[in-house]
Amino acid sequence: MDPRHAAALALVGWYLMVPPFAAVHAPLSKWDTVRVLDSAKQCQSDRDSLVATAEKELHSNRGLAVETKSGGTEYFDATAAQCIATDDPRLKEK
Repeated sequence: MDPRHAAALALVGWYLMVPPFAAVHAPLSKWDTVRVLDSAKQCQSDRDSLVATAEKELHSNRGLAVETKSGGTEYFDATAAQCIATDDPRLKEK
């Protein structure tokens, strides 16, 4: 791998993001950032943890009716969350 390419990849961070509840297909620029992470692997691991926790709470009959920043519920946020590179051009769309 070209050292310049490797350096550029090292500078990319990752956002764990959720869409607005009423607009799942909204552009990424409208999504909320849950966490900022250093790697895609770390981001995916955090997303997997959110989903596992949300599923556990759902099955415990807690109801997950707590409204979140997205306007949805904890379960919605966990299952709709996506890992997005900080340099993704879709983040700048209007």
